[in-house]
Formats: sequence, structure tokens, C-alpha cells
Amino acid sequence: MSSTNFSQNSAERPHRDQDWSKPVRYTSARRNIGSSSPACRTRFPEAVLIDVRTRAEHKYVGFPKNSILIPWFDEPDLESDPDSFYESVLAVLGDRSDVMDTELILICRSGFRSNEALKCLQSKGFTCVSHVASGFEGDLDENDHRGNLNGWRNDGMPWSQG
Repeated sequence: MSSTNFSQNSAERPHRDQDWSKPVRYTSARRNIGSSSPACRTRFPEAVLIDVRTRAEHKYVGFPKNSILIPWFDEPDLESDPDSFYESVLAVLGDRSDVMDTELILICRSGFRSNEALKCLQSKGFTCVSHVASGFEGDLDENDHRGNLNGWRNDGMPWSQG
């Protein structure tokens, strides 16, 4: 059984600046992917991997190699600011002509924040956004510990710390 779980959102819509003289391109705007899935990095080699955890998590727990840190929320408030997050993503992506169609993969500790960030970006017009459903540390085990069942780190995906 594959660890990949793709789900498509039926409420997909075209890019907000769609050229209506061309056919509308509908894409899978919302995908849940497993970290050990080939889809995570090899199927989308051009994808931008965004770590949405806090700076402290990034530094002390570790981070996926080749990821970009853009916290969904951070110290001291620990409250999300969707507009600020969106602006930070745009700033990182630069002046790409196809910025809203850039393949993005989001990751957090366990999949909750990355899913919230995914919904934010999708609502702002991004068309190719996925998130690692099990996150960096994975689900809780029977002893309420993370990192033993699944997740980016447990699945042997490339990561670093420091």
C-alpha cells in the first residue's frame, strides 16, 4: 500500500489573473502527500519545499534539507497572520511570471499547520499546493511520542539540524 494520498478539491478555480482568451487550466490545488512518497520530491523536482514551523522548531528539532522557512506563526505571539504569510511566500518566490502556478509543498510538525497554510495560499489563488500530511515529526504513537510512526524524519527523508 502506497503512503501517497492525493485528494483533489472540487472547488478548484483558475488563477485570479486568468487570460480568458486561453482555456482555463484546472489543477489539483490541494494534495496530501506522504513524506516517503516518491511524489514528495522526485515527482515534483521543481517544487519549493516550505517549512511552516516556528524558528525554534526549525533550529532545535531539525528541518528538511533544501526547505525554506516561512513560519505560519512564530514567537512571541504564536498567532497566524495569513496575509503576512502569503506576502512572505510571494517575496521568497520572487518575480516569477508563473508565481501562482509554482508547485509548493508545505510541511510542519504533524500536518495541521501546513494544511492551514495550504488553505490560505489556495484561497489567495495558488493552484499547485500540497502538504506533507504526516509532517516532519509524524503522528503520536501509543505513548504520545512523535517520530516513531511516520513523518519526514522517521521516513528517512533528507534532513539537517542546527
